[in-house]
Amino acid sequence: MAHQARRRNMTIVLIINPFARRNRNGADAGLIREAENLGIALYRIEDFAALPELVTRMMAEAPDMVIVSGGDGTAHAVISLLGEHDPGEKRPLLALLPHGTTNVTALQVSLRKPDPRQLRRLAAPAGSRPPTCRKHTVRVANLTDQPPLHGFINAVGVIASGTARCQTNLNQSGWTGNFAVALSMINDLIKKVLSRDPEAGGLLTPVRMRLTTADGRDYDEDTLTILISTLDRLVLGSSPFWNLAEGALHVTRVSKNPPDFITNLYRILFGNKHKLPASHFQSFSGDALTLTLDGEVLIDGEFYTASSQVPLEISAGPEFEFVRL
Repeated sequence: MAHQARRRNMTIVLIINPFARRNRNGADAGLIREAENLGIALYRIEDFAALPELVTRMMAEAPDMVIVSGGDGTAHAVISLLGEHDPGEKRPLLALLPHGTTNVTALQVSLRKPDPRQLRRLAAPAGSRPPTCRKHTVRVANLTDQPPLHGFINAVGVIASGTARCQTNLNQSGWTGNFAVALSMINDLIKKVLSRDPEAGGLLTPVRMRLTTADGRDYDEDTLTILISTLDRLVLGSSPFWNLAEGALHVTRVSKNPPDFITNLYRILFGNKHKLPASHFQSFSGDALTLTLDGEVLIDGEFYTASSQVPLEISAGPEFEFVRL
């Protein structure tokens, strides 16, 4: 259901996922009340299958700002649709309220606080423009049974399989948050490596894949993981990218059987990247690449399937402007 309204010559819409962790069991009542008091158009996601139609109706109102209340999965679903939508003259400002279980994007593109009162600041007069940042999406095409999708963090190999395992463990333990996911996965890896299991109980099993880029890079071998993002920092404030030049996509690749795994894991996340052996660790930037593999693909916490019969086309998607209050 949508309530159409305008405020001070600025059209603002709010998309709420009532199933997000901070919105469940009526916890979004305060957010809805604030939106209605401020004259913000309200859309509730009652069924994700109907989200494309909801976004089409919403964009017909030519909103100046789209506020999304949910977690990474909600933002990923909405931005995937907006990324393929013809923006006409301009794209709306985006404001992401981190109301989900994991909010990996919160460090870079989300609003800093999930307080419903943030809506008051967002609905301030047009003359008081809020601070913003601009980021391209990572666009992934040719996933099995999926249209082109957009996100900010794309991973295959150990990061995808490790995240899936840790999400299951954390759901059982009741822990929440992207920091918990990251710490759990790192802790699990370290424990298994110290147990002298060369493949860490399956967590470090390499996957056959091929990565090629327009500038001639070609890696066709068993690979531990590939991480692609347009963000500068990820969970725990880590910065796992180096050797960056032109191009919106940041890419880091780790080949099979990397030496001194625990030491080099720390270097990838927080340490001196120049001490990483280039034979096993590569990082670079660009605007497009092709990735061929059979297996799971992780995009902003959601899992999809890739087939080696149809290589993935990964590119820098459109640039969005995000409010950063």
